[in-house]
Amino acid sequence: MLQKSNLIRVRLQADGARRAGMTPLLLGPEAEVRAVYETTYRYFTGGAFLVIVLMVVLAALAASLWFTQLDNLPTAPTAPTFPSVQRDSLYAFAALAAGFFALRLGDRLIESSPIPWPAWGVFTAFVLSASLISFYALLIVIAKLQARPWAQLYLRWVPALMVLAILVNGLALWASWPSLQLVWYSLLWLLGLGWVLVYVRLSWLHADTIIRLMTAAMLLNVIVTGHDLWQFRVNPVLNDASLAVLGSAAYVLAMFYIVITRFRTASAQARDLRNTLEQRVHAREQELAQSYEKLELLSREQAKSEERTRILRDMHDGVGAHISAAIRQVEFEQVDIGLVSNASEGSVRLAAQAKRAELLQTLRDSLDQLKLSIDAMHLQAGDITGLLANLRYRLEPRLKSSGITLQWAVELLHEQPQFDHAALRQLQFMLFEAFSNVLQHSGATHLRLVASQHAGRMVIALQDNGKGFDTAQPSRGLASMRERARAIGAMLNIRSTAGATEVEISWTTGHNQSA
Repeated sequence: MLQKSNLIRVRLQADGARRAGMTPLLLGPEAEVRAVYETTYRYFTGGAFLVIVLMVVLAALAASLWFTQLDNLPTAPTAPTFPSVQRDSLYAFAALAAGFFALRLGDRLIESSPIPWPAWGVFTAFVLSASLISFYALLIVIAKLQARPWAQLYLRWVPALMVLAILVNGLALWASWPSLQLVWYSLLWLLGLGWVLVYVRLSWLHADTIIRLMTAAMLLNVIVTGHDLWQFRVNPVLNDASLAVLGSAAYVLAMFYIVITRFRTASAQARDLRNTLEQRVHAREQELAQSYEKLELLSREQAKSEERTRILRDMHDGVGAHISAAIRQVEFEQVDIGLVSNASEGSVRLAAQAKRAELLQTLRDSLDQLKLSIDAMHLQAGDITGLLANLRYRLEPRLKSSGITLQWAVELLHEQPQFDHAALRQLQFMLFEAFSNVLQHSGATHLRLVASQHAGRMVIALQDNGKGFDTAQPSRGLASMRERARAIGAMLNIRSTAGATEVEISWTTGHNQSA
């Protein structure tokens, strides 16, 4: 092997615009040469493989965070809730930058390109350009410069720049114009150098850990890039001892820290927001509970006030009216006695007894009315049967003492949900007025109460065999009964002849079958 006549011939072939070269030749025993080769190969591919794995994990993590950022927000206060997208662009650009650069480093692990040249060269050049374009957009978001006009312009033109990267690199490789590709990469590296200066300034002005971490990674890559440019462009020794893997590892670690820190910050903010909302909701619930308690208290007070008003009105209209009538009767009795003072003593006595009988009747009506008003307080809403039973219990003894036989023809009646306590009192006043007229004015000896329910209609009728009266004659009692009937949506029919008078109260019910 050491003879001068030995000839070692190495044939190199390079495609247009394709970087090509070889490592220094090493001659020696196979075991020693292979050991050096395997060490160099592990460094060349092992480090790249580790960085690629980290890049893929980072890209997947950032992409999943970006895609899952959905908030269920209502479009209007009364509208249904729909998913509303609220995504952080930092995750998107981190996923793009890491994913594209993982593809670019993957070229180190491929011995032969899967597609012919120059198509493979266009692909690798594009993913490198796309990773840098995405990375610069990520730097804008990290530095929170999105509001600047030039930053908005750059972010808006990111897709167009990636399309331009395909066109430039495709033209350079297919037309064998390496100078065009050199200009393109020079512009990208100058832009990167500008970002290095921006971040150095931000790190000097602001004590932000994320900014300083990214600045350190960028400065390390400036050193790595300088070394690689020296090795590939200046140093005459053909070599591929690139330190790009070291610079890539620094970037990926910095980006991992930024993504995780951003996620933790967003999660903490979400928790704080949720806790704040829960506290506000709890406070609002307490306020509403207190408001409901106040409203309930006011409602109870209003109900008590309305009940007091009703009792006073019933006392005024019922008992008060009868007591007023009794007072007038006493006053008229004194006047009448004065007018008949010249008459015989027997006539005066008879007149006084008649007036006392009328007064007694009025006072009894007043007492019965008071008792019935008290009974009505204990009735359930819609209980017509209970109302009629109270009337019978209170008035049948008076009917008997007046020589009037009561015939009770009341069927089992359905409850009337539309009859609340107020409607029951109106019906009670009407029936009591009818009973009172029979007791005071009819001269009847027989009274029949009929109550039935059939074909969706309820009918209550009082029939007596008294002397009758003229239904067309104006009467305060009858006018009051008609007004109360209209108030509860009932019909009042009065038919009267000598020996047969009927007062009928009827209304439509919700039941279509007889009781």
